[in-house]
This record gives sequence, structure tokens and C-alpha cells, in this order.
Amino acid sequence: MVVGTGNKRMWASRCEGIGLASEAYKDQPDLLSASEKRSNSMEISKYFAMDAEKIGTGAYKPLSGFMDENEIDSVLAFNHLPNGEAWTMPIFLHAESEQYFKDGDEIFLKYRGETFARMRVESIFVPDVRGIASKLYMTAEESHPGVRQLRSFKGKFLSGKVFLLRRLESLGSDPTPEDVKKYFREQGWKTIAGYQTRNPPHMAHEYIQRIALEIMDGLFINPVVGELKPGDFDENSIMQSYRYLVDNYYPRDHVLIRPLHVAMRYAGPKAAAFFALIRRNYGCTHFLVGRDMAGVGKYYPPYAAHELLSSLDLGINIVPFKEIYYCKKCGTMVSERSCRHGMPEEDALSMSGIRDMLRAGKHPPDTVMRKDIVDILVRDP
Repeated sequence: MVVGTGNKRMWASRCEGIGLASEAYKDQPDLLSASEKRSNSMEISKYFAMDAEKIGTGAYKPLSGFMDENEIDSVLAFNHLPNGEAWTMPIFLHAESEQYFKDGDEIFLKYRGETFARMRVESIFVPDVRGIASKLYMTAEESHPGVRQLRSFKGKFLSGKVFLLRRLESLGSDPTPEDVKKYFREQGWKTIAGYQTRNPPHMAHEYIQRIALEIMDGLFINPVVGELKPGDFDENSIMQSYRYLVDNYYPRDHVLIRPLHVAMRYAGPKAAAFFALIRRNYGCTHFLVGRDMAGVGKYYPPYAAHELLSSLDLGINIVPFKEIYYCKKCGTMVSERSCRHGMPEEDALSMSGIRDMLRAGKHPPDTVMRKDIVDILVRDP
């Protein structure tokens, strides 16, 4: 069963022409002895390890480390860092153990027992996680997955600059921004559309992607697969279905698909801006924004991401799309900008609706999702 609560199978990425781990992160010299490292190391969860790696590779520029209280407050209140640079997502490090650290300490970060980064502690603080959750997710309801997760981070947070020592395959082995930008240069792409998703492709997704292919040199499909909420499609389902689509329907010399291992966060417009900034760092010139991007449930207005992203200077061009649907009278995929008939209420089908149909053993209509994609999603692991 491919619709589940986690990554039951890992999708093996075929990265033709793109290195997965930059040599710059291999065999960095350790500054402390083995005994000192043991006493100055901290085991962190996947959520924070993925962020540490993305800071180290430059995927989170302009960040160079985990944020302090002042930076978090600025981002939540103004959608930019204290220096004025646009940023919308608090990136913090929760001290999950009761180890004692002090300002100025050099500590090593470990994931699953493997040391992969070091950090100089710049501040230690106990944040108001309830206040952060309310400002970030625009709700205090525990039913929101982001609110629930953030409130689970109790105790001290650490800020400080992160230095990546080596890449860990257990974190997903994503290509670095430099790897991807090098690939774009080799292909001769000048205009590249970044496409954000956490789901397998359906026909509305295809519609948006094909429009991008008509007007851009390249399309970068970059699904978030690092940490999703229970009930979402798993990494294997998402990546296999997209690989099938690219291999069988799209011009391969104009499309690149690679996973992005970060936590989804589900923060609606603030998360959408965060994902746009990441794709800017990977070399995309444009970012495709659909309806209710990075949302969950009914917590955010459907076009809140359009409004926020258009108000910020993100360093990437925003390409907004209205809701896409199949119009029976037009006989094709349309949006309210290109169709006069409107979408009948009974034809509205969200990704959660598609998941519900698959769980019930039903196949979505061909006008909603390709049969061969459905076959991949219902196939036993």
C-alpha cells in the first residue's frame, strides 16, 4: 500500500549527470580530539539534521546557521531577517537532550550516531513555542500538524553558524545547489521554472508544468519528500510516479526531477515563500505557484500564497495559477481564466480526495489522474 504514514520504501534516485555529494563536504578535518568530540556532540532528529545539511550546502541562503530569538521574531513579524533580506520560515535547533552547553562552545551535530556537521553556539534560549506556532501557522489549533509538532519542542533552543563536514546518505543525498546550477549551465538553460509539490502528479499538475515547458528553457520538478504528515503519499510513491511521467510523457532534455529532503511544515503562504527561496538558491529563475500551495485543511485562503509572494522581493519571478480543473463542456483542462463555465461543485477533487479514493479501492477518473500513474500508486511495495 503506497498511501501511508511514512516512507516505507526509499526511492532510489537516478542522478544522471548530477553529483549527489560535493567533494567539498568530504573528509573535513575535525577540530577536536575523539574524546572531546564525544563530550561536545549532540544527537539531533531528522527534522533538524535536514535543515543543518541544507544550511551547509547553501540551499537556505542567506542563512549560515540556526536562527536566534531576534531573527525568529523578525521573520515571523515582517517576513524578513533583521538585515532586511526576505525570509519567512524560522529555522531553529531544538536541544533534544539535557546536555549542558554554553555560548561559544564548538559542538558536533550527529544524526543516527554519525557526525556530519559542527556548530559554534552563539546563543541559548527558551522560546515561546506557542506564540511562534500561532504566528507561523496563523492558528493555535492542535489539529494543525505544524502547530502540534512545534509545541512538542520543549526546552532550550541553540543558535549558531553551521559548518557541514560531510553529507549523509541517510538524509536523502540530494544534489547541492551548485550541482543543480552546474547542470542548468551545461544544458544551456537560461530560464528555469521551479515546481514545488508533495504529491504524485495529477492532470492539473501536468497542465501547469506543460505551460512552463512552453515558455521556459527548463522545468525543475523538486518534490518535498523529507518529512511529511501521516496520511501523505510516501517518498517512493511520489518519486516513482514523477519519474514515470518524465520518462514517458515529457521531453527529457528540458526536465530535471530531483527530491528535496526537508520537512514540509504546512505553513501555507509562509512555507510557499520559503520554498520559492530554496528554488532560487538552486538556480531557478521562476517559481510556479498554484492554488493553496503548502496548505493543509482549510487553514489558509486558497490564494494567500499568491498575495504574500507577490508582496516580497524574493529574487525569483513568481508565476501564479488559478485553480485548474477539467471542463466537460470545453473538453480539456482549464482554469477560471480560460473557461466561462466554471467548475461544478461535484467535480472539485483535492489531493486528499484522491488519496481517499485510492484507499477505498477506487480509481480517480482519467480526466483527474492518468491510469498508469494510479497503477503505480496502488501497486504493493
